[in-house]
Amino acid sequence: MFIVLSSWAVLVAALMGLGLEVQRHCGLRPSGVGGAFSPAPAADRLLAAFWMGFAVVLIVLQLWNFVLPVTWQTQVALLALGLLGLAVNARAVTAVLGHALRHRRALCLAVVLLAVWLANRAIGPGDAHDSGLYHYAVIRWANTYPVVPGLGNLCGPYALNNSSLLYDAMLNTGPLAGVGRGNHLANGLLLLMLGIQVVRAAFGLSSAEPSHRLWHVADLLLLPLVVMLALAKDVSSPKTDLPVGAVMVVVGSWLLRWFTQPAEPDGAAPADPARQRAWQVVFIGTLAAAAVCLKLSAAVFALSAWVLVVGVWCTRERPAARAHGLGAVRILGWTVALSALLVGPWLARGGIMSGYPFFPNMAIKLPVDWRVPEPVARDLDTVIRNHVKGELPLWLYPKMKEAGVGWYADLMKPPFDDRQDIKGWEWLRPWLFTLPVSSAIEVVMPMGLVALVCMAGTWRRLFAPAGPAQVSDSAPSRSSWWALVPAALGLVFWFFVAPGPRYAWPFMWLLAGQTTALALAPIWMARAPGPAGRRHLGLLLAGALLLTIPVFVYQALRVRIIFHTNPLAEVPFLRPGPDRGFHPIPIRELEITTTRWGLAVYTPKGEGEVVCWDAPLPSVAWPPLDLNLRLRTEGDLRFGFRIDPGPTR
Repeated sequence: MFIVLSSWAVLVAALMGLGLEVQRHCGLRPSGVGGAFSPAPAADRLLAAFWMGFAVVLIVLQLWNFVLPVTWQTQVALLALGLLGLAVNARAVTAVLGHALRHRRALCLAVVLLAVWLANRAIGPGDAHDSGLYHYAVIRWANTYPVVPGLGNLCGPYALNNSSLLYDAMLNTGPLAGVGRGNHLANGLLLLMLGIQVVRAAFGLSSAEPSHRLWHVADLLLLPLVVMLALAKDVSSPKTDLPVGAVMVVVGSWLLRWFTQPAEPDGAAPADPARQRAWQVVFIGTLAAAAVCLKLSAAVFALSAWVLVVGVWCTRERPAARAHGLGAVRILGWTVALSALLVGPWLARGGIMSGYPFFPNMAIKLPVDWRVPEPVARDLDTVIRNHVKGELPLWLYPKMKEAGVGWYADLMKPPFDDRQDIKGWEWLRPWLFTLPVSSAIEVVMPMGLVALVCMAGTWRRLFAPAGPAQVSDSAPSRSSWWALVPAALGLVFWFFVAPGPRYAWPFMWLLAGQTTALALAPIWMARAPGPAGRRHLGLLLAGALLLTIPVFVYQALRVRIIFHTNPLAEVPFLRPGPDRGFHPIPIRELEITTTRWGLAVYTPKGEGEVVCWDAPLPSVAWPPLDLNLRLRTEGDLRFGFRIDPGPTR
């Protein structure tokens, strides 16, 4: 845990340094980090700098891997640049941290306790199924070679092009490679920064600024989500769902600020609001682009968020920004440039690995000899869509029968025996009845919260309208609800394309928190809340804490009933593992299969789960190895693979 915590400290400092340098070059002066640029608090500026630094790291890693493998030199170069950026902004950063240590000691203690708990969760086994299927393999390829042409011919999932695996590859090098794995660092760090945002919200409910209280309400209700992710396998495995979900949640949180912050906060210099909002255009647009690179499933959410914030700024605020010396060319130039530096190389990587920039979607086909055969790409696309529709009912139905809950098991009984046989909407009924068992925290709880809040808001509007003295003069306008549009569109896209619960929690929890904040805004945004207002805020904090109890109980029951292990060994804390405290990656016995062109490939031996874990190169677990696979250049893996059936007879 000490290794994890000390590594996180260095990484946070470096990524903040990179982000602060981007802020400075976008016109947000470092001297403003101490709080001069309202309405964003100084701590928000530092948190935003971390996420911008993460986006910069993705840019560098994608470009680097076109030419070189991701090695310890990559990590050292990025850390050095980040720490140099932190040194340039050291005066402003130390002012913020010094203020927190002097005046917000309870907040600092809560952050430390959160970091220690997440470090404990991070030492767990990296045994998520998809990590054994393709995450570790992609990481090993990135650590060994530049991006490999036709890698999808070896194994289709290797070409799914999740840039978070390059970030995992960077952390899989250096000192930690000798004592553990990068999987113990990568996702836990991102969850820690998201958790700090939630902890800050809890301590900021009594903020003097009504708009700040509104933001904190929305962020506070992400607490059950943070606990859910911490108790799952996402923290200790290089799963791709957590990085993209965390980035989407941050984008959604800042979109709410964008639409609800006052135009000119108290005590701000005339140029401060315009400068702050101009920076937010760059920040939200860049993170939205980063979300696409992390996982293609974020595309609709990210595109709508990007268009929304850039469009609003151009149509409504560009003249005011120009009056304060913030030219549209500069702001839009940074936004477009950073977004292009993320999405452009990401598309190129997809084309190199599979021959399709949006693989497994075949909308664009490149005329290259390593292009994955169309039937293979089509089958993978179908499997991804049908897997999330039928996986959980097929898996849970027999388990519920064994548990003696036959009456409910019959409700979720699927009318198909194989995911590939799903027809039309026959998946919907078993899928719906599976959600309360499989996805109570991911889907049912946030959607139930949305329903309750909508009913409470309707009741308040019809039967208990707020008096004019109770409502802030800065209450959000109707346009504030535009902040929910990206999450709502993403949810619709998710339902019709690939309704896997693990893809939906960013949309669900964003809608839950922001609907609560906006629907009951008169309660949170009273200019000077009286005893009743303070009581409501206290009840909200207590409610958020109480919502974490079902999360712990659900995970304990899951461990006991499904995996038949002792919950006390895993919930809420993990016991030390056998590898210097770490829990190691599982090992699968392998055998060598030779293709008709003489290429030797490692494959799983015998029956069992179709995974290879961290196997030597080249290896493949699923789909089965195509025996027509051959190297594009004999004897050299770095030049990639192609499918060659040979001459027809």
